[in-house]
Amino acid sequence: MEKRIDVVEYQEDIQRYFRDIPKKPFLVYDGSLENPLNFEEAVNYKSYNGIGKIDTLVVKVGTSIVTHEDEVDGQYNMDRIARDLTRLKSHGLNVLLITSGAIGLGRRARIADGESIPENESKSITEKQRDATIGQPILYDLWWDKFRIEHKQETKEFLVVNDDFLVNERKYELLGRYQDCLHYGIIPIINEHDAKSLVEIETEFKGEKVFRDNDGLASLHAKMLKEAGYNPLLILLSNTDGIYTPESFSNGKYEPVRIIKNANGLENGVSPESSSRGRGGVISKIEVGKELANLGITTVVANGQYCNHEWGVEKEAQFGVEYDVLDSIIQGKVVGTRFLRH
Repeated sequence: MEKRIDVVEYQEDIQRYFRDIPKKPFLVYDGSLENPLNFEEAVNYKSYNGIGKIDTLVVKVGTSIVTHEDEVDGQYNMDRIARDLTRLKSHGLNVLLITSGAIGLGRRARIADGESIPENESKSITEKQRDATIGQPILYDLWWDKFRIEHKQETKEFLVVNDDFLVNERKYELLGRYQDCLHYGIIPIINEHDAKSLVEIETEFKGEKVFRDNDGLASLHAKMLKEAGYNPLLILLSNTDGIYTPESFSNGKYEPVRIIKNANGLENGVSPESSSRGRGGVISKIEVGKELANLGITTVVANGQYCNHEWGVEKEAQFGVEYDVLDSIIQGKVVGTRFLRH
């Protein structure tokens, strides 16, 4: 059976998905000019896996997780994420969720309703605006169902635009609203106001934005919380197990760079295909990881597709086994790509 890039290997010898240390030497990128990418011995992983005394999780969920090819699988991903974030919040962590998927869900709904979208217009600002307008309430209703109905967790929707970060008065007001939520145990569910922001791209900002995608939006939230005295960890959940080298991508091994000490020049030595379905991608994740590392914030890029992890696993072995990606990141296990804070 052909290995799929968006499936994390189940470790049969330990009966779980994530190891405490790698099975073999792992890739480390240090930003040096001559030889920035090297293998280190497996035992060294423990010296890099700490996240410090965090009090806040900022978790960004990529489009590929929400708008999975199979609609049922997409909703399963959302349910498992809602379950895990609810549990982590109950253990004392502040939690903010940045979610993509409005445009994808809106497009799916339009097609399901029989609407015909001309191929030459399918990627236009106008069509994406229609997708976002239809998809945003669908997206939030899905999260509402998973958090509130399934897991009894209170949430609040936030739609943000450039001015919420460019205008100080609006930024402080937004921070205050988040703090109110965190104080009362409410999880903010945050998305770019695509229907409005897409117009801003075309008119007011002429293509220049304070955040280009939801990776950048998640980064802004982590920075804002750090400035306000919190100690955040940023987790970017996408459809791959981190950031890959071109060689790893071409030979089908899909072996991620596990640790990034210094991201200088990293964008020139990784596969641009590490994320494919949303507007974000590997370059935006590198930019986020690099910037936040300089501010003392750890960033982890990991696979958030809970639905795919029964693939290739015997039914007996699957029984009772959970894909605990968020817990494993916090516990320092071998998960995705970790940008070390400086």
